[in-house]
Amino acid sequence: MHDHRLICGPLLLFCVLSGCQQSNWTQPTPNDDGGTMDAQDAAGPPVDVSVMALNLHCLKLDGTPFSSNTARMAAVADAVAAEGIAALALQEVCKNTREDGMALLVTELRRATGTEWTGKWIKVHDAWVGTADQAEEGIAILAKGATTNPQEIVYVAQAGLLRKSLGMTLSGLYDLKLFTVHLEVSDALVRAKQGRETAPFAVTMADPNLDVVVAGDFNDVEGSAAHGAMTTFDFADFSKGQSTKRIDHVFVHRGAAWELRSNQLILDGTKYPRVTDHPGGVVATMRKRPAPSVVRTRFLVSQDVGLGNQLYLRGGSTPLDWAWGWKAINVAPPLEWKLVLTGYAPSVAFEYKWLRNDQDWQLGANESGVGGRDNPAQPRF
Repeated sequence: MHDHRLICGPLLLFCVLSGCQQSNWTQPTPNDDGGTMDAQDAAGPPVDVSVMALNLHCLKLDGTPFSSNTARMAAVADAVAAEGIAALALQEVCKNTREDGMALLVTELRRATGTEWTGKWIKVHDAWVGTADQAEEGIAILAKGATTNPQEIVYVAQAGLLRKSLGMTLSGLYDLKLFTVHLEVSDALVRAKQGRETAPFAVTMADPNLDVVVAGDFNDVEGSAAHGAMTTFDFADFSKGQSTKRIDHVFVHRGAAWELRSNQLILDGTKYPRVTDHPGGVVATMRKRPAPSVVRTRFLVSQDVGLGNQLYLRGGSTPLDWAWGWKAINVAPPLEWKLVLTGYAPSVAFEYKWLRNDQDWQLGANESGVGGRDNPAQPRF
């Protein structure tokens, strides 16, 4: 949680990119809609997967016992190996002309685990500009096995430093979809709006699969608006029960074929050395289960709303409300928009309305929606 001097203005746009920010770090296979059981659920021993959210504090060693970033990344890798962690959602992963935090960590993970790790790093902004610590700051995902289908959010809501999110399919780990996030630090309203962009993007882009994990630095605690954006959208906080001052969280959708087995903080100076200015790395261990039967309600628009404009949905019953909009995803620019909700019961009736840029209401009467169905509309503004 840091303030750095900004050198690039906010980008008020939203993008879904496959392979943007080219990297040497390396299509989801959706599950059937509803409560089906796959072959791994049918028999055999329990299957566990551990995911850790960790803010690396760029290339800074302050507050740690380390004299080099090589030693610091080695400590991270040793803890990952000892705890059997399979995937990392990372923030403040930095590089400059002298060091590359991502490359150092990948090397140490290979050493510590004897396994190749793949993933992706994307630049978010420049940090500590004009100081000896100046670096390119990014977010990253690393995992054992194959990682595919990178998808990027450049948040529409911005304040101060540019903020992004990155998602990847962990195709080597049962096709889990993992997102790493680092939300706005200085503006609580923008931070809440970024949470409201993250949740629908993750669910809509994974649909019909709900094996979705969103992990990282939300720069806010349990009970905040940013945290509440995730739980309102049917995500459970799998890091719940750890420090109440914690701003790092691991969320898993309630429709995922995974349940919480345990969680913990590590790399906090107790069992393992402290490696960051955050309380530590938040680890959630999940156990495979039959996927719960969860109703998907889809909203579809086939319409060009103009370059740079976005569509948001409001409505009269939870998870929609008339005060805040949930952002739709431009799944096939410029025409095709989609939003998937999981909070409605089958056949329940409700009213809703589209807004352009969450400000301009569609003309005419409210739309009539039905839970568990596709709800197409052609809004006029």
